[in-house]
Amino acid sequence: MKIINSKKENKGRYEVCLKISALEFNKAIDTVFRKNSRRFSVPGFCKGKVQRRLVEKYYGEDIFHEDTLNLLLSFEIIDFLESELDIEIIKGDDVMQVQNQNIEENGDVELKLNFDTMPEVNLSGNYKGLEYNVKPPSNITGEDVRKRVNKFVESKSKLVDVTEARGVRDNDVISGTCVVRVGNKEDSPKNFKLKVEPGKPVNIFGFEVPGFHGKVVGKKLGDEVEISVPIPEGLGNIAPGFSDQDMKFVININKIQTVNLENYNNDFVGKASNGKFSTTEEFDNNFKIILEREERRRFSDEKFEQIKSNLSNMVKEGDVPEVLIEQAMRGRLSELEEIFKMQGGTLEAFYKQTGSDEQKLRSQLRPEVLSELRYTLALRAIKKIESIVVTNEELEKEKNAIAEEDGIDKEKISDEYVENMLALQKAYEIVSLNAVNVYKA
Repeated sequence: MKIINSKKENKGRYEVCLKISALEFNKAIDTVFRKNSRRFSVPGFCKGKVQRRLVEKYYGEDIFHEDTLNLLLSFEIIDFLESELDIEIIKGDDVMQVQNQNIEENGDVELKLNFDTMPEVNLSGNYKGLEYNVKPPSNITGEDVRKRVNKFVESKSKLVDVTEARGVRDNDVISGTCVVRVGNKEDSPKNFKLKVEPGKPVNIFGFEVPGFHGKVVGKKLGDEVEISVPIPEGLGNIAPGFSDQDMKFVININKIQTVNLENYNNDFVGKASNGKFSTTEEFDNNFKIILEREERRRFSDEKFEQIKSNLSNMVKEGDVPEVLIEQAMRGRLSELEEIFKMQGGTLEAFYKQTGSDEQKLRSQLRPEVLSELRYTLALRAIKKIESIVVTNEELEKEKNAIAEEDGIDKEKISDEYVENMLALQKAYEIVSLNAVNVYKA
C-alpha cells in the first residue's frame, strides 16, 4: 500500500490517491470470503464447501470487491494513512468517501479518497490560570444534619388521612382529580397526588404549575381550585386558536393526608439501616459524611461547568468541522429517540405535539452540540501542548474498571477510545489544578 499523492484542503479535509497492491487486495478478499463463505451456494456443492475461485466464477470475479474495499477502508487504510500523513481521521459511517476506483491489469487497486481529519486548533488564550467563581464547599452544621435526618424520617413514616375539618397545610399530601382547560377545550379528568411544599416547583401531567402552593394551602376536602398558567411556547397546537390564552388546571381535592412521623431513636435507626447503624449518633455522623460529599460534588460540578465554558470559548466556531457536528447531532437525536421510547412515545409524536420538526430541533440543539465539540477540541489541543501520555498500566486499569462496571468483555473495549478518554481527563486536570477561584463571600 502506498500514497501516490495527497492534498490538504480547508478545515483538515484531504484528497488522497492511494494504491493497494494486488497481493494486499487478494489477502483482504480471502478474509472476506472466509467470513461469508456460508452465504454462497454453487450447484453441486454444499454451502460453505465451495472454493473461492468457483464462487467468483459463478457470481462474477468482482463479487467480493465491495465488501473487501469496505473492510480495508474501515481498518487498514485508515491506520496506514494516519501513520504516513501523521493525522487523525474522523471515524464514522460515510466519512471515508471513494471518489474513484480502478483495478489495473496486474491486479493493483488505485483509489481516490476524500476524508476529514480532526483539526488542530489554536487556543485564543492561556488555559493555565483560568478564573472561575464558585462558592467553596460549606461547613456542615448540626442544623444541616438535623434537616436531612428529618427528611429521611419523614420518607420512612406513614401517611394518615386528615379527618378533622381543617384546611391544607404545608407538607400535606393531597389527592384528587385535575382537568386541564384551554379556551372551551378540556382533557378528561385525571388523578393526581402531590405534596404541598413551600417554594418547591410543582409538576402536573408534565407541566410546571407556578403558584400551586399558595392556591391550595387552606383549602378543604371537596374544594375546587383553579390555577391559570400561560401555554408553554410551542404547545399552542394543543388547542388551535387559543395559543394566546392560559391553560387552566382545575383541581378537586378528594383527600388530604399528613405524615405520622416515626420516633427518631435507636430502634428506628437499627430498622431503617438494616442493622448497619445502632445509634442516632452514628446515623447523624453518616448523614454528615453524605452532606460533606454532596458539597464537594456540588463545588466540583460547578467548577467543571465554568472551566468547560471558558475552554469552549477558546476555540473558534469555524474550527469545528461540519462532519463532527453532524455526527454529534445524530448521536443526540438518537439519545432523544431512546428517551421517548422509554416513556412510551417517539420523536415523531413529539414533533406533532409541539408543532416542531427535526430541522427546528437541530437548530435548538446546535449551540449545545457545538459547545461540547469546542470543549473537546480545546482539551485535545492541551493534550498535544502538554505531551500527555497514557501508560499501559493506566490503560489496563481503566479497561478493567469499565469491564467490571458495565459487565462486558474487556477485550471488546477499544484501546483507542479508553486512551483518548484518559488523555482528555489528564488535560482537564492540568487546567483545573491551575485554575483560580475568584469567589467572594
